[in-house]
Amino acid sequence: MAHYQTAQKKRLTDFLTAHGERAFSVEELCAEMEKEYNKEDLPGKSTVYRLIQQMENEGVVKRMMKEHSRRFLYQIAGDEHCAFHLHMKCMDCGRLLHMDDDESLRLMAEVMKKNHFEVDGKQTVLVGTCGDCRK
Repeated sequence: MAHYQTAQKKRLTDFLTAHGERAFSVEELCAEMEKEYNKEDLPGKSTVYRLIQQMENEGVVKRMMKEHSRRFLYQIAGDEHCAFHLHMKCMDCGRLLHMDDDESLRLMAEVMKKNHFEVDGKQTVLVGTCGDCRK
Protein backbone atom coordinates (compact mmCIF):
# COMPACT_ATOMS: atom_id res chain seq x y z
CA MET A 1 0.00 0.00 0.00
CA ALA A 2 1.46 3.35 -1.05
CA HIS A 3 1.73 6.15 1.51
CA TYR A 4 1.37 9.74 0.52
CA GLN A 5 1.83 12.98 2.38
CA THR A 6 -1.52 14.53 3.31
CA ALA A 7 -1.67 18.14 4.48
CA GLN A 8 -2.44 16.92 8.01
CA LYS A 9 0.49 14.50 8.05
CA LYS A 10 2.78 17.24 6.74
CA ARG A 11 1.59 19.62 9.49
CA LEU A 12 2.26 16.96 12.14
CA THR A 13 5.68 16.08 10.67
CA ASP A 14 6.65 19.76 10.44
CA PHE A 15 5.64 20.36 14.06
CA LEU A 16 7.56 17.33 15.35
CA THR A 17 10.61 18.31 13.30
CA ALA A 18 10.53 21.90 14.61
CA HIS A 19 10.40 20.49 18.17
CA GLY A 20 12.78 17.58 17.58
CA GLU A 21 14.31 17.70 21.04
CA ARG A 22 10.96 16.99 22.74
CA ALA A 23 8.72 13.96 23.06
CA PHE A 24 4.95 14.43 23.26
CA SER A 25 1.91 12.39 24.17
CA VAL A 26 -0.87 12.60 21.58
CA GLU A 27 -2.80 14.91 23.91
CA GLU A 28 0.24 17.17 24.32
CA LEU A 29 0.78 17.18 20.55
CA CYS A 30 -2.77 18.35 19.94
CA ALA A 31 -2.58 21.04 22.65
CA GLU A 32 0.85 22.36 21.58
CA MET A 33 -0.07 22.40 17.88
CA GLU A 34 -3.17 24.46 18.74
CA LYS A 35 -0.89 27.14 20.20
CA GLU A 36 1.07 27.46 16.93
CA TYR A 37 -1.48 26.86 14.16
CA ASN A 38 -5.02 27.85 13.30
CA LYS A 39 -7.45 25.27 14.66
CA GLU A 40 -8.99 24.67 11.23
CA ASP A 41 -5.54 23.70 9.87
CA LEU A 42 -5.03 20.98 12.49
CA PRO A 43 -5.81 17.28 12.40
CA GLY A 44 -8.28 16.06 15.03
CA LYS A 45 -7.10 13.91 17.91
CA SER A 46 -8.27 10.65 16.28
CA THR A 47 -6.38 11.60 13.11
CA VAL A 48 -3.24 12.34 15.16
CA TYR A 49 -3.51 8.89 16.78
CA ARG A 50 -3.80 7.26 13.35
CA LEU A 51 -1.01 9.33 11.79
CA ILE A 52 1.39 8.90 14.70
CA GLN A 53 0.98 5.11 14.56
CA GLN A 54 1.55 5.18 10.80
CA MET A 55 4.63 7.39 11.24
CA GLU A 56 5.99 5.05 13.92
CA ASN A 57 5.52 2.06 11.59
CA GLU A 58 7.38 3.97 8.87
CA GLY A 59 10.26 4.75 11.25
CA VAL A 60 9.64 8.51 11.13
CA VAL A 61 8.65 8.70 14.80
CA LYS A 62 10.08 6.99 17.90
CA ARG A 63 7.76 5.79 20.66
CA MET A 64 8.80 5.60 24.32
CA MET A 65 7.00 5.01 27.59
CA LYS A 66 6.40 8.06 29.77
CA GLU A 67 8.07 7.66 33.16
CA HIS A 68 5.80 6.38 35.94
CA SER A 69 2.90 6.14 33.50
CA ARG A 70 1.22 3.86 30.99
CA ARG A 71 1.18 6.61 28.37
CA PHE A 72 3.40 6.72 25.33
CA LEU A 73 5.44 9.68 24.11
CA TYR A 74 6.38 10.26 20.49
CA GLN A 75 9.32 12.10 18.99
CA ILE A 76 10.61 12.63 15.48
CA ALA A 77 13.19 9.92 14.84
CA GLY A 78 15.78 12.03 13.11
CA ASP A 79 18.08 10.52 10.55
CA GLU A 80 19.22 6.92 10.22
CA HIS A 81 22.27 7.77 12.35
CA CYS A 82 19.98 8.34 15.36
CA ALA A 83 19.48 4.59 15.80
CA PHE A 84 23.09 3.97 16.79
CA HIS A 85 23.57 6.05 19.88
CA LEU A 86 22.15 6.47 23.36
CA HIS A 87 19.76 9.25 24.31
CA MET A 88 19.42 11.30 27.48
CA LYS A 89 15.98 12.49 28.62
CA CYS A 90 15.60 15.42 31.01
CA MET A 91 12.80 14.72 33.49
CA ASP A 92 12.36 18.44 34.20
CA CYS A 93 11.95 19.96 30.73
CA GLY A 94 11.28 16.79 28.71
CA ARG A 95 14.08 17.35 26.17
CA LEU A 96 15.65 14.30 24.58
CA LEU A 97 19.36 14.79 23.90
CA HIS A 98 21.52 12.68 21.58
CA MET A 99 24.71 11.27 23.06
CA ASP A 100 27.80 11.33 20.86
CA ASP A 101 28.22 8.10 18.83
CA ASP A 102 31.76 7.41 20.07
CA GLU A 103 30.77 7.96 23.69
CA SER A 104 27.68 5.75 23.26
CA LEU A 105 29.72 2.93 21.75
CA ARG A 106 32.36 3.26 24.50
CA LEU A 107 29.72 3.04 27.26
CA MET A 108 27.92 0.11 25.63
CA ALA A 109 31.26 -1.72 25.18
CA GLU A 110 32.14 -1.09 28.84
CA VAL A 111 28.79 -2.52 29.98
CA MET A 112 29.40 -5.59 27.80
CA LYS A 113 32.94 -6.03 29.12
CA LYS A 114 32.10 -5.63 32.82
CA ASN A 115 28.64 -7.19 32.91
CA HIS A 116 28.50 -9.46 29.86
CA PHE A 117 25.35 -7.59 28.88
CA GLU A 118 24.71 -6.21 25.42
CA VAL A 119 22.93 -2.85 25.36
CA ASP A 120 20.50 -2.15 22.54
CA GLY A 121 21.48 1.42 21.60
CA LYS A 122 18.30 1.85 19.56
CA GLN A 123 16.12 1.55 22.65
CA THR A 124 18.13 3.05 25.48
CA VAL A 125 17.27 6.37 27.08
CA LEU A 126 19.20 7.58 30.11
CA VAL A 127 16.98 9.59 32.44
CA GLY A 128 18.16 12.56 34.49
CA THR A 129 18.38 16.36 34.51
CA CYS A 130 19.95 18.44 31.73
CA GLY A 131 22.50 21.19 32.35
CA ASP A 132 19.99 23.98 31.66
CA CYS A 133 17.54 22.66 34.28
CA ARG A 134 20.26 22.07 36.88
CA LYS A 135 21.19 25.80 36.84
